[in-house]
Amino acid sequence: HPLGVGVKNFEKMVPYYDPNNIGRDAHNTYVLCYSEIGILGIVLFLIIIGETFLQIRRIRLAVKDTPHEEDIRLHTFAITTVLIIYLLGYMTTHSILYTEILWILLAMPICLENATKKLLESENQTTLNSEEATS
Repeated sequence: HPLGVGVKNFEKMVPYYDPNNIGRDAHNTYVLCYSEIGILGIVLFLIIIGETFLQIRRIRLAVKDTPHEEDIRLHTFAITTVLIIYLLGYMTTHSILYTEILWILLAMPICLENATKKLLESENQTTLNSEEATS
């Protein structure tokens, strides 16, 4: 079904499509996602993943040539590595789409971006205050 069979309904719907595979689960998380939440759901899921990686790239560009570049780049590298490993693991496992860890991992770049903005703003404010004090 192009709109999906509904969240957590894959196993219930398998007998309608293939009576010989009653009780079977999807081959992997991406197949499960597509079959349960449909084409719109899988497209949205992939957009969220893509936007997460773009956000990581934006963070790296924002800290370029700052004193915090190395630290922030290490954080972005760690987040990227964990996300890639986790998303590759989706190809061999199933039913992970609805776990909290995925959404926590996808939220980590948002937290890092906010922390980076505050760090850079406080650094700029400190620089402005020190320039005013010397004037």
